[in-house]
Amino acid sequence: MLTENRKKMVRGVLIGCLIIALSSISYAGISGSQHDFTIAGTSNFSGSFTGDNDEPCVYCHTPHGSYTGAQTPLWNKNLSFVSGFTVYSSPTMDSTPSNPPSTISLLCLSCHDGVGAINSVLNSPGPGSAPLTLVGPFDQIGDLGSLAKWVNIGEGDPLVPAAVNLTNDHPVSIDWASRGAGFLATPTAPAKLVVGKVECTSCHNPHNGTPFVLGGMQFMLMDNSGSALCLACHDK
Repeated sequence: MLTENRKKMVRGVLIGCLIIALSSISYAGISGSQHDFTIAGTSNFSGSFTGDNDEPCVYCHTPHGSYTGAQTPLWNKNLSFVSGFTVYSSPTMDSTPSNPPSTISLLCLSCHDGVGAINSVLNSPGPGSAPLTLVGPFDQIGDLGSLAKWVNIGEGDPLVPAAVNLTNDHPVSIDWASRGAGFLATPTAPAKLVVGKVECTSCHNPHNGTPFVLGGMQFMLMDNSGSALCLACHDK
């Protein structure tokens, strides 16, 4: 027979294990996700993008020599885009997206514009402060063609330096205050505004990755089954 103290101890251990298990399911992190560009990462497409080091964080962040500017969390990529942007527009919209997008969305577009090279960073791992510009046969998301349709937001063609096309994706960098009818007064959690605007991170969490499975929840703030995330903003 277990004493009352032992029962309490067992219950505490079980609860702790459950919390850890749920945390690992909800936030699986970068390793093993589509944001893992290391040699062993699942996003490497047999070395197409990178294959040059084993540090998953370095493709976005660096402790030294980062890009300087507001809302740039030790960012390891240049946000000075050579090409311009063609932003989303619609006759039913009550606001106009910023052009260029706000910095917080440019962080995502520094890879997802389809032009920027995945492994082009400001500061490579190791001693010194040298840029990492090793290129493979497919170093840009846009190089993957139809395979990249769902992640190549800008659909930029590296061979055609035209404006990055954002016209067929959800608008970003739009002021919530200028919204019209058909929206909630305030987005319900976990959807969120970023300094009063709808940005990429209003719906996405770049660190909430899961090992890739078709139909799995990839880098979302929540499961969008039944359009739950859409209805966090849209009053339909």
